[in-house]
Amino acid sequence: EAEIFMMSSSWAPNETDYQIFQEKIWLQAGMLQNLPFGVELSLFVMCFLTSVQNMKPSTMRRQLLVLSFITVVFGLGVTFMVTNNLLAQQAFVEYRNYPGGPASYMYAMFSDTVGFTNNVTWVFSNCILDAFLVRFYRCTTH
Repeated sequence: EAEIFMMSSSWAPNETDYQIFQEKIWLQAGMLQNLPFGVELSLFVMCFLTSVQNMKPSTMRRQLLVLSFITVVFGLGVTFMVTNNLLAQQAFVEYRNYPGGPASYMYAMFSDTVGFTNNVTWVFSNCILDAFLVRFYRCTTH
């Protein structure tokens, strides 16, 4: 019965060893992206709780601005991670036999709804974070 759990060579995809190696590395790298997301989640919760605890009538507007900003950034991060994982699921599970394999599927679906959402959230979050850094720098140097 132990043989049932062993991988049979007839179940392996019909790809070269090099393609299989590339896809393994790509999938593992995609999974490793979840680690920094855990850090982002922890930082969001810490910042959110600190902002709520430090809310006073005199700083209410500023704290609400901070809460809004970190919530938007976190929401974009969640959207990016969900769409990124969905793309990996589609490429490696649902459409595994797409001509050329997962890499070809990802390139072909770069501009579909999921891929487009993934890219837009990444670019938009980087833009607003860069704008925040520029604004912060300008406020502290002048």
